[in-house]
Amino acid sequence: HYVSDWTDAFRDGYSFSKTINATTWLYFSTLAPALALGVVLREETRGAIGPTEVLLAEGVGNMAFSLVAGSPLLILRVTGTAVAWTKILSGWFHGGGGVFAGEDFLAFHAAVGLWCAGFVIFIASVGGAGLMRHAGSFTHEILAALVSGIFIRSGVAEVVAAAAVTDEMDDAEVDEHPAFFLKHLMLFLGTFYVARAVLGFQRSPFLGKNTRTVIADMAPAISLVSLTLLSYAVSPDVGVKRANITDDTPMPRAQLGTSSLGNLSPSLAALAAVPGAAFAVQVFVESNAA
Repeated sequence: HYVSDWTDAFRDGYSFSKTINATTWLYFSTLAPALALGVVLREETRGAIGPTEVLLAEGVGNMAFSLVAGSPLLILRVTGTAVAWTKILSGWFHGGGGVFAGEDFLAFHAAVGLWCAGFVIFIASVGGAGLMRHAGSFTHEILAALVSGIFIRSGVAEVVAAAAVTDEMDDAEVDEHPAFFLKHLMLFLGTFYVARAVLGFQRSPFLGKNTRTVIADMAPAISLVSLTLLSYAVSPDVGVKRANITDDTPMPRAQLGTSSLGNLSPSLAALAAVPGAAFAVQVFVESNAA
């Protein structure tokens, strides 16, 4: 059966087309959040974790999981709740008010991840997933609403930031860029509208069912690419705040050269078990409820 996991995609033309469609959809629906949340993480962790690390972790983690776990369609990626946890941990180490200011944040973050992995493995080994039968019927909806709320808040925050930039402009700058905020708002709303419209095409009477399904599966990619191109084509003289993916962030191997678990004191390594356990519960609920 393991071999068939790889050969079934080439069994016939329909299977191959569905594989290509699913791969493309997953690529864009995973890439966009990885870049967006990677930029957020870079800001929240003072550059310790950024888009480069997020993309590398998701790529390596998903390939390893697909090869050995027997469930290749389960996508492992950074979520809004994981970003919220990392933001809390970062606050303990960065800034004058951090309780562990001056300590190695990346080493502590790694320790939390190891504790979390250990707790999750333990929960799985004792059949903890069976506890989900006691969860309420709206557990998934509540969790989805929480994650959606985090993403929506992040998008709205960028639009609000554009409005704040406009407010800070002097009269000359406003005359030069009168549509700065409006362009950000239109791109924000347009991305949502195009994705919804393309997704709704699946219920359209036009074209065949398979063609409509392919187009609907490509909704995130079509929306992302089309609105990005539109941002360059329409009013190119009006600037748009674009994500700086690199921003001279050190590559992971360079960071690993200065950060290791050996930098942690035994007390901090043990203390990492507390947020590790809490994060394990969140991972357990999120993965099983979804």
